[in-house]
Amino acid sequence: MKHDYTEFCICPACRGSLTASASSLQCATCSVRYEIRDGIPIFLPTYGDAERSRYLCCYQGLAQDDLAVPLEGRREARHSVLLDFVGDVRGKRVLDIGSSNGIYLRQLDAAFKVAFDLAWPFLAAIPKSEGMAPVCGDAETLPFRPGFFDVIIISDILEHLLKPERLVEHLRTVCTDDTRLIVHVPWREDISHYKQSKYEFAHLRSFGPYTFAQLWTDGFRIVKSKPTYPSLEEPILFHLEERVPTWLYSLLVRLYYHSAYLSQYEAQRRSVWIHEIPKRERWLLRWYPAKFKMFELRRYHGSLTARLVDRLFFQSGMLKLH
Repeated sequence: MKHDYTEFCICPACRGSLTASASSLQCATCSVRYEIRDGIPIFLPTYGDAERSRYLCCYQGLAQDDLAVPLEGRREARHSVLLDFVGDVRGKRVLDIGSSNGIYLRQLDAAFKVAFDLAWPFLAAIPKSEGMAPVCGDAETLPFRPGFFDVIIISDILEHLLKPERLVEHLRTVCTDDTRLIVHVPWREDISHYKQSKYEFAHLRSFGPYTFAQLWTDGFRIVKSKPTYPSLEEPILFHLEERVPTWLYSLLVRLYYHSAYLSQYEAQRRSVWIHEIPKRERWLLRWYPAKFKMFELRRYHGSLTARLVDRLFFQSGMLKLH
């Protein structure tokens, strides 16, 4: 199915409009030409440094490996919770940044969907569909028209980017005050084990309340958030240390290590719960830390909150913008 990419894509180099031919898109302003390969436009910049070139090769290889044998187990459980968080998108235009092969994007009942990814093999694996347009490019140089999309999803992408602040900078232009921006990130993740990964640029950073808010403070506000996917690697007992008296915690630890039946039963139950997620997830998150967190953000500019903050603090001179 052919799509009119000139309707929603622009030149990532100069932000100029595009003209289309059978095999390429060309910028009307700077004359840069972008290849269309197997119906997929490729907006990848020309990388002038070795690190960026290795980065691209890393994710091309990762895509091929993941398509052959999925690198993540039970991915569908994580996707089902994300889709519930996204909610009703009927009649909306949806952009999925870092879509891979569009597994959950295909399940959304949207009027128009764009799958955007750095790795061409992922996009080539997406079944041809009238309602979904694949676009290959770098998230740090988005090639999209401002205001075109109603919903933008960024799921498990920010931790992979070399400079995620560049993506946020582009989103300030692409999003309107009404655009729903859905973000899904690993939460308080230990990334030390990625140093031994065969993929050089796997998870490059971990997010917590401070580091996540710091990324979005200029131009966006958090509308809602939700923890998801409880981390069940450790017995529930060891998450009670700060919730029960010390003497009781010490007693429970002693019982756990000296009762083979208790430890085996507890391990068995955790194994069952892991394979049943997202079932009873809400209850488990009361006792276990979340592996991921989801956010919905909106542009800060033009909101009542933004106007009040601007009038009370910045215009009065109490605070200064950097």
